[in-house]
Amino acid sequence: MPDVQDDIVEQVIDEQPETATEPQSPRTDNEIENAYSNLSFRVIYQTNNFFLPQIKDLITGKEVLNLRPEYQRRLRWSPKKKSLLIESLLLNIPVPPVFFFESELARYEVMDGQQRLNAIHDFFENNFSLTGLEKLYFINGRRYNKLPPKIRRGLDRASLSAIVLLQETKSDITDPFLVRRYVFEGIHILDVRRYLV
Repeated sequence: MPDVQDDIVEQVIDEQPETATEPQSPRTDNEIENAYSNLSFRVIYQTNNFFLPQIKDLITGKEVLNLRPEYQRRLRWSPKKKSLLIESLLLNIPVPPVFFFESELARYEVMDGQQRLNAIHDFFENNFSLTGLEKLYFINGRRYNKLPPKIRRGLDRASLSAIVLLQETKSDITDPFLVRRYVFEGIHILDVRRYLV
C-alpha cells in the first residue's frame, strides 16, 4: 500500500517548473560561482542531541515546541510501531534525526519526526504497553513506569538528534511557510530517492 509521503513527493516532483521557465543560466565557471555566492536562499541550521526525558518535557510544556503545526499530517503509528522505536532506542540503533523549524527565537515547530516524538512522549507518559518486540521480547506488556530500573535508566540516557533550521535562514521568499515547505519537500524527496537507487 503506497504511503501518503510517496504521494506528496510525487506531487512535489510533478509540480517542479519546466526548465523553459528558468532564467538564463550562467555559462562560465566564474558566472556560476558568482550566482552561487549571491544565491538568496540558504539554510542555516544547527544540530542538537536531546535525551529522551528532555524531549518528553519539551512536548509536555507546549511552550517551546509545537508538535502539531498545521502542515503536519495526523498521528497514525500503531502501538507496535511505537514499541519498535522504543526497542531501537534501547538497543542503541541509530534513529534518523528529527527536523525543527525555529518559528521565533527559541520557539520551534516540528517539520519532520512528529510520529517518533509522539511515540517517545506517549511511552514516557505510560500511554501504551510495549508490544511486538523481538530482541527485547521479555519486556513486552510493560509500560515505562513498570520497566525494571536498569532498563528505565538505559532509556533515560538514550538520545535523539534534531536538526534545527534557525531563523537566520537566508531567503528572498517572503512567506515563511514556503521556506518550510521547500525544506520539508527536500527532506522527503531525498528519502524517496534513497529507495529508488
